[in-house]
Amino acid sequence: MPALHADAVHVLHVAQALAALSARFASSNGGIDVPDETTLRWYLRDRYFDVDEAEQKLRKMLTWRKAFR
Repeated sequence: MPALHADAVHVLHVAQALAALSARFASSNGGIDVPDETTLRWYLRDRYFDVDEAEQKLRKMLTWRKAFR
């Protein structure tokens, strides 16, 4: 089986991170609307695709936004 090209590996990593982050928000959103894919991708890129850090930062922002509506 041929080795995956570096770009394909990156795309696979991004897709897995996006699916994991999306699943976390879908399963336990705590009254917060599930963000759209573009927003999830932005936070993943901002946190270098670390799902835990992206989730923490995004939840913090959504809680802040909810408090100041």
